[in-house]
Amino acid sequence: MLAAGFVTRSGHPIPDEWVSDINRVVRWNFECLHLTAPKVGPLDRALLTGGGVKFLLAVQAVGRLV
Repeated sequence: MLAAGFVTRSGHPIPDEWVSDINRVVRWNFECLHLTAPKVGPLDRALLTGGGVKFLLAVQAVGRLV
């Protein structure tokens, strides 16, 4: 996560034990916002919906402005 620029509020690297919780919460929020389609099987990956693609493009555009 550090390589992607994610750090704690104090600027320290995110502890490894936090990563799975962060991943779970982010995925849950994406599903609640209907940004990802439900997985069909246990080994499938969640795919972006049309709204998810628009959201991703908007986030990328904002990132380029900063």
